[in-house]
Amino acid sequence: MERIVKETDFYTLIYNSELKLGQITWYGSPEEREYKEVFELLLGLYPENEVQYVISDVSRQGAISPDLRNWFVQEAFPVAVNKGLQKAAVVYRNRPTKLYYINKVKEKADEIKFPLRVFTSLIDAMEWIQEETLVV
Repeated sequence: MERIVKETDFYTLIYNSELKLGQITWYGSPEEREYKEVFELLLGLYPENEVQYVISDVSRQGAISPDLRNWFVQEAFPVAVNKGLQKAAVVYRNRPTKLYYINKVKEKADEIKFPLRVFTSLIDAMEWIQEETLVV
């Protein structure tokens, strides 16, 4: 079952309880409060709703400050992994400014041997997430 957790001018956060999937779609350049709020909400879905997988669609996201990027890489991401996040996908469309941000997150994922993949379509990202989630 899928439900909208929160929708703002900067993001939509959806939770799919069947897949244990948090899906974030970004719009524009969020301020610090909005940016952090998404991850706090996502992490707050524990323990009532276990989140094992995340898809973050950054194809319409604007610039993210270096401070927020560092907060995500150094704080939010490791906490999510420690709470049971098993893999994550990023949906990205060819924008060089966004590629730098994604590469920094990917470096951290590689460092901790966390499965994170970048896709150009939401459909491909969802298929990859479901590859292992539906295996019995």
